[in-house]
Amino acid sequence: RVVAASGTISDGWATYQPDQDLSVTVLGQSCVITWSFLDMEEEQTRCAYDFVELRVGTSALGKWCGTNKPPTYRLSGNGFTIRMKSDNVVQKGGFTLSYQCS
Repeated sequence: RVVAASGTISDGWATYQPDQDLSVTVLGQSCVITWSFLDMEEEQTRCAYDFVELRVGTSALGKWCGTNKPPTYRLSGNGFTIRMKSDNVVQKGGFTLSYQCS
């Protein structure tokens, strides 16, 4: 799914679904991303089971799980992609972020 300008991105559920693989690409030159919620299955070393990932082009800026919200990101360039992936064992509350691009 590709979106533009500003809005909210979420996994879309009160508890995210098993075996979910969601990618959202936002187009914009200058974007601010603010996370309001993160509750993913925690795995200390690599977030191997369930995670949310932020990418700009082919570069991963971060991959998160657990409940510690990522920092606010200020990006310049051609937008970004958010990917959320879950396994089929434990499901948690998911994630929500807002973004504003110009």
